[in-house]
Amino acid sequence: MKERENERKKISFFCSGCSLHGVFEIETQNGFRKLLYTLFFFYSFHPQRIHDVFLSFRGEDTGFTFTDHLYKALVGRGIRTFRDNQLRIGEAIALELLKAIEESRFSIIVFSENYARSTWCLDELVKIMECKDMGHAVFPIFYHVEPSEVRKQSGRFGEALPVMKKTGRTRYQGGGRP
Repeated sequence: MKERENERKKISFFCSGCSLHGVFEIETQNGFRKLLYTLFFFYSFHPQRIHDVFLSFRGEDTGFTFTDHLYKALVGRGIRTFRDNQLRIGEAIALELLKAIEESRFSIIVFSENYARSTWCLDELVKIMECKDMGHAVFPIFYHVEPSEVRKQSGRFGEALPVMKKTGRTRYQGGGRP
């Protein structure tokens, strides 16, 4: 277990919707420092909200590994971070969860291998992008996926999205978290 924590994992990160742009290669051992520095820089320029950060992630991919470490690092530095671990598989996305996105300064989306296979994650993503259009900043992190797969909707993202369009299970229409 300890070896796993010390394992260096490369993650691509870039900021969207704010004055910082670029792609940074960060590693989990020192990457939190760089990510947090970027978040603190952004944090000081935006008005007060209930939550500073909303974390969107696929629990089975990163919930108890990378995202858990990120959450603890953010909270440890006094950043009010919303992370929902309460909804169970198959439950519909809660209105409180969508409200938490609206009440956050910005969102961190941890795109992982199976993120796009979850209707719950995609519903969160739709809401986050709606809020982005109203000034909500978005910080995507690409965990074991290439940024181009997300941008071009190829790979696992490309495979999952036509299924969601076909079933119409987006825009908070329920269905729950598979």
